[in-house]
Amino acid sequence: MSQSAYSWMGTRLHLVIDDDVATAYNQAQDAFFEAQKHHKKTTGQDWTGREPLSIDWTPEQQRVWNAMADVINKLVELNGGGIDIPQEECTSDYLVKL
Repeated sequence: MSQSAYSWMGTRLHLVIDDDVATAYNQAQDAFFEAQKHHKKTTGQDWTGREPLSIDWTPEQQRVWNAMADVINKLVELNGGGIDIPQEECTSDYLVKL
C-alpha cells in the first residue's frame, strides 16, 4: 500500500492518504455525479438534496466516501464550525494527488 499527499478539492488542505483509498474516493465522486445525472434523466429535474438518490457504488467506495466526510466534518468541528477555504479555492471535486 502506497501513500501520497492529496489536496482536498484542489485546496490548500492536504492529507496523506493511501493511493487505493484516494482512487476509491474519486470513483465514489464519479458515482455520485452519475446518480445526479440519472435523477435528472428520469425525473426531468435537478437533484436538490432533498430527494433520495440511488448511488451505484461499491461498499469500499461508500466506506471511503463516508470516512472522508467524517474527516472533513471533524476539521469543521475542531475549528469551531468552519474551515477558512473559500469556494473559489475549490478547483476540483476530487482528491488531487500532489
